[in-house]
Amino acid sequence: MTPALFVADALKHAALAAALGIPLIACILWLMERAGGWWWLYAWLIWVGFNLLILAVYPAWIAPLFNKFLPLDDPQLKNASSACSKNAASECRG
Repeated sequence: MTPALFVADALKHAALAAALGIPLIACILWLMERAGGWWWLYAWLIWVGFNLLILAVYPAWIAPLFNKFLPLDDPQLKNASSACSKNAASECRG
């Protein structure tokens, strides 16, 4: 990893953390103020929903910001990987 790539990744990380974290923290603080004694339950539900959203979004939108995903060039390795994924009842794309 070059220093320039390190800095670029750090800036992307900071921007992503701010874009996702600030609204989430604002929502939790708002709940703490408005939801009474049950704020912790509502905050937990929002946190679970946020985690499920990130679980679905990460492979398609977030991971490509930091990594390059390319199809395998080696046909023997590609066939072995495809066979392994079929054996595990999983789909392999690329």
